[in-house]
Amino acid sequence: MTVSSGLAFVPLAPMTPTYCATKAAIHSYTQSMRYQLADTAGASARTHPALRADELLGARQASDPNAMPLKDFISEP
Repeated sequence: MTVSSGLAFVPLAPMTPTYCATKAAIHSYTQSMRYQLADTAGASARTHPALRADELLGARQASDPNAMPLKDFISEP
């Protein structure tokens, strides 16, 4: 199981180029593993957590109406 990000597909390169590049690499790696494990009992999975209303990328993200409130994200099962 790997954890990626929507920023793997739509990077905010000027703000977080290394973060976006590593998430894109995780996406590619997981896809490659999926193909390699196709004829075995193994499996690979990737998740992309929701956009959270936190301060990771600044105040704009914290007030984004499309972002999940951080307390809801943390309590999500």
